[in-house]
Amino acid sequence: TLVTVVDSSTFRQELSSVDKLFDRNWQADEKDVERTVAHLLVDQIEFANIIVLNKCDLIAPDDLNQLEKLILSMNPNAQLLRAVHGEISATDILRTGRFALHQAEQHPMWLKEARYGEHT
Repeated sequence: TLVTVVDSSTFRQELSSVDKLFDRNWQADEKDVERTVAHLLVDQIEFANIIVLNKCDLIAPDDLNQLEKLILSMNPNAQLLRAVHGEISATDILRTGRFALHQAEQHPMWLKEARYGEHT
């Protein structure tokens, strides 16, 4: 299972950010200096099998519903879990059987992820 945790209270702001990973010292290596925070977020959402929407208590219910729709438009096969303070059941993310190598290999970024030094 590939799990991604989303900060529901800031995701939309971060998704529209033009900050580079380098600007925040988040780059994987020196080749990662042009990549933006938004690119990273999109990659994480697209690859995930399970997406934990954290900090749901800090966002209005209508905004949370819209966020779910946005995320599902980016990855319609992902399972979404709502959380406050990151609290979820371990059984929701462990041994789910949701990861399928043959499906992951279909993603256009798969080979880039698999090669050394090109981590997203």
